[in-house]
Amino acid sequence: ACLWAGDSRVYLIRNGSISQISRDHTEVQELLDKGMISAAEALAWPRRNVITHAVGVSDEIVIDFQQGEIMPGDIFV
Repeated sequence: ACLWAGDSRVYLIRNGSISQISRDHTEVQELLDKGMISAAEALAWPRRNVITHAVGVSDEIVIDFQQGEIMPGDIFV
């Protein structure tokens, strides 16, 4: 399982290919998910670096997780 919070990204390198397996905990990602802005708008969004989840900000930590199969040779960054 992969766990993350805030702007800590997790990438998987498998068979020479790299993919992001975590989702950003940012205001701009939430707007993208809701369809309120486009990917092009997100690149220049003035508050694109505002983090919505972070460790140490409140008493409760919101952590996301991703489960999957680990293959021989997988590298997580």
